[in-house]
Amino acid sequence: MPSISPIFIIAYLLLVISRPGDTWGGNSSGLQSDIVHLTLEQAVNLALKNNSNILSTSQNLKTGGVSLELAQSAFEYGFYPTSEAATGSEGENLNVGMGVKKKFSHGGAMDVTPSFGGDGSYYSGKIGLEITMPLFRGRGADVTLDELRGTEYQLAAIRLDVLSTRQDVVLETISTVYQIINGEKRVALYQDAIQRLKQEVVTAESKKQVGLAGPLDVYRAEIEVKEFEDNLVRERNNLLRSLDRLKTLLSLPLSTRVAVSAPLIAEELELDFQKALAIALEYRVDIKKSEIQQEEVDRKIRVAEHNLLPRADLNIRYENIPEFPFENQGGTRDEQWFFRLVGSTDIERKQERASLLLAQYEKQRVELDHKQLVDRVSTTIKNQLLQLVQSKQLLEIRRKQYEQTRGKRLVAGIKFRHGMADNADLIESEIELQRARVGILELESDYIIGTYRLRKELGTLLDDMNYDG
Repeated sequence: MPSISPIFIIAYLLLVISRPGDTWGGNSSGLQSDIVHLTLEQAVNLALKNNSNILSTSQNLKTGGVSLELAQSAFEYGFYPTSEAATGSEGENLNVGMGVKKKFSHGGAMDVTPSFGGDGSYYSGKIGLEITMPLFRGRGADVTLDELRGTEYQLAAIRLDVLSTRQDVVLETISTVYQIINGEKRVALYQDAIQRLKQEVVTAESKKQVGLAGPLDVYRAEIEVKEFEDNLVRERNNLLRSLDRLKTLLSLPLSTRVAVSAPLIAEELELDFQKALAIALEYRVDIKKSEIQQEEVDRKIRVAEHNLLPRADLNIRYENIPEFPFENQGGTRDEQWFFRLVGSTDIERKQERASLLLAQYEKQRVELDHKQLVDRVSTTIKNQLLQLVQSKQLLEIRRKQYEQTRGKRLVAGIKFRHGMADNADLIESEIELQRARVGILELESDYIIGTYRLRKELGTLLDDMNYDG
């Protein structure tokens, strides 16, 4: 058998290792997973679809929907079978039937109970109709639909809670995306600054060799290199935390490699305070929730006032009982009518009066809470508009400072290289230049995020006020 060359074996192993998809768990990229590239819009859509907080609160919508269906079913036609079997000294008897009942929204109720049976020698059919009509307490849609209206309010409140959660998650996703972009730029700035400072160390060393610089110039440059390297480590850690936060918001595995992009030009929102406040009072979720809470309290007061009425119900019952002997097709018929007036009233009605008083107190509290909410919204909108204006002004100032610092650094560099001064001014101007660059990045990011935060405060961040989960 011919021997195999060691060179051939090594070449074969290298070929196998280099083949994509055959190693490292079958991943075509080997140990390195693919990068997920997300635009701002894609990140927001993914958060709305997968975020765990949104999914959790949306489950409450399903529960509320079931509760609403259950409350509505109380006013649907109900069908129920009836049966009766009896035996005794007089023989056996069997009756079967199908009942139909209906509760009306105005307060009345109807029950129809047809049945048929006999003992074998003769058979009879029976039709019963019973109608109950409240004359005072219990009459009218307000009190009859109390439970249904309460369930509808709870479902509406749940829907607004879900909308609030969606807006919070969207704003946090947008903020995190811009924090990542800002973090990447800051990392690049520090890397660039470190390279320049390292070049200054080399320059100081060279000038020291010829007696144009002293040891202090070298130490000064080296100290700032270390300082900037420490800042670079912190910026990288902050960037990693922002990336992990985004993955959590999007419900992505933490091992996923993510790259994001977003518009770097902020949308101009030309709004005066009064117009912005009017928009907020119309669209904000918490304002809408406060308004429906006021409506619910008013409804509860109407129900409590109605419950002060005495209870008196008119009950009408009709029975038709025909007999059908098989040997006598003529048979007989028996009809009966029953009228009853049933009433019961607590003279003092302490419980009902207390319920009304509590409802009135609740109305006062809700109205006060609504007023305080409007005041808070007004203050928040005013502060947010002012903050955007100030951020824009500060951004212009920082850009001018940056140009001035560049000029200062240029002059300091010329002086140091021509032996006219040490590198203290040069290092100081480098620090100021870096501070100005980072400050500009922060203000640009803050201004963009501030525009989205203003839209959230206005209630217009998401156009899904009819969201049903």
